[in-house]
Amino acid sequence: VDSPLVWGVHVGKDSSKFNSLEDLRGEGVFAISRFGSGSHLMAYVLAQSLGFDTEKDMKFEVIENLDGARKALPGNGKLVFMWEKHMTSPFVENGEFRRIGEQPTPWPCFVIAARSDFIFTNGDLLEKVVDVVREECTSFKNGGDDTLDYINSVYGIERSGASTWLDSVHWNCTLQVDKDMILETGKVLHNLGRLEHAPTDGDINRITMSVAEEHEPESEEVKS
Repeated sequence: VDSPLVWGVHVGKDSSKFNSLEDLRGEGVFAISRFGSGSHLMAYVLAQSLGFDTEKDMKFEVIENLDGARKALPGNGKLVFMWEKHMTSPFVENGEFRRIGEQPTPWPCFVIAARSDFIFTNGDLLEKVVDVVREECTSFKNGGDDTLDYINSVYGIERSGASTWLDSVHWNCTLQVDKDMILETGKVLHNLGRLEHAPTDGDINRITMSVAEEHEPESEEVKS
């Protein structure tokens, strides 16, 4: 998926006194699914975008998932919960949450990943898998009322919201990854303290060459 995931920033509707993202500075406690998760990482992305001190202004509480947030936020006005904004829309609309801001990911939503040995030994199979994913994505996005009804019945998202969400999602089911995207993602993760070193163009070239050489078939001369 080429498009970013837009995370809503939520607080308890009645329990919280936070009304803006700036109110969270030094006061908010980020409710996360687990350490190392997307909600944990995006809390740092948000904090950095606001100029918070990520050493002093960051506090966390593990709530495991969306259901955990629904249980925790009404009883703790300090909690701040980040989750994909369309998935939380039903709980904003029913008054459980208030959304006080949004934060898009500085990278694409999802990628298809595989081990290098699998890619070299099962390339044809991997292409078939990607083709199936591409076909299903195209069918889903172009499904009209059937798709909107499905999203509404499974996730409780109103049809208008489901339509807006579909319009914002861009699938890219290919067997290529943009190198600039990898470099930019690595730079952001390094700035957030998640990577010791930001990858360089040379790093990616060396890894690509190393993997290719590792899986290069032996010549008949070497075999003999």
